[in-house]
Amino acid sequence: GGWRVEGGGAPLHPPPSTLHPQFKSGDRVRHSQFGEGIVINCIPRQGDAEVTVIFKGPAGQKRLLLSLARLERV
Repeated sequence: GGWRVEGGGAPLHPPPSTLHPQFKSGDRVRHSQFGEGIVINCIPRQGDAEVTVIFKGPAGQKRLLLSLARLERV
């Protein structure tokens, strides 16, 4: 069965948190290659999310796909 709103209406998608951890602006994260950074944006994409992070040091600002980036919250 699908996810449904009580009383009919459009079907709901499962919450994104069941797919990947969701980040929000201001979250501190660590990336295996770029080191520590701060999330400035997180945009849902089809079954994924695009996270914009400003990293300390030479890496600077990066836009990463959440499914590939393996970011961890710090």
